[in-house]
Amino acid sequence: IKTRLDAIPSILKRFRQSVLAAAVSGNLTKELRKKNNCPHWKSTKLSDLANILDPHPSHRTPKEAQGGIPYISIGDLKDDGTIDFEHARKVSSDILFEHKNRYKLECGDFVFGKIGTLGKATALPINVEYTLSANVILIQPNKGVTIPKYLMYFLSSPSTMADIAKQANSTSQAAFGIKKMREFICEIPSIEEQTEIVRRVEQLFSYADQIEQRVKDAQARVNHLT
Repeated sequence: IKTRLDAIPSILKRFRQSVLAAAVSGNLTKELRKKNNCPHWKSTKLSDLANILDPHPSHRTPKEAQGGIPYISIGDLKDDGTIDFEHARKVSSDILFEHKNRYKLECGDFVFGKIGTLGKATALPINVEYTLSANVILIQPNKGVTIPKYLMYFLSSPSTMADIAKQANSTSQAAFGIKKMREFICEIPSIEEQTEIVRRVEQLFSYADQIEQRVKDAQARVNHLT
């Protein structure tokens, strides 16, 4: 039982990746387009869909400051889509002041790893004070042309990550610079279809989350069997 239960998380991970692949290829809403005669998808530069920023352009890691402001890097982005503020490097409030002068975070903004670990698109909370590292790109979607969550799902999909990996500079560690990110081509359906895609993806992800929780509960019971 334990062996079978331990295999389920990897199955769920593949399931979520399959959902994203279907979502950004159009397969998830294929019948909707036929029924409603939806417009064709457009190939659009990411820079036309969002403001793409380098949050820390000096690229020099700030000095650590005990009890300071969290300095969020790619290593602080967790697999469940949350951010580890507690264990993040802490920096001076002066860095926060510099960052606030450079950008203002809004609901729907997210980051994307550009050095070492590519991807891990993660939504940013707006009710917490923190700064962003030079190893992530800040993406601020234009809500007039795209649904922020659709764009985040698109950039997290297997096909997109494969394209980014091909285009990344390969030296000592993978890197995908801000210029390449701005030029990256995205496949974008209508706002209405994006909205439906996000609804269906979230519904399927919620189903996977429920199964995952049931598996964790079952694992806990199995581990306590005498």
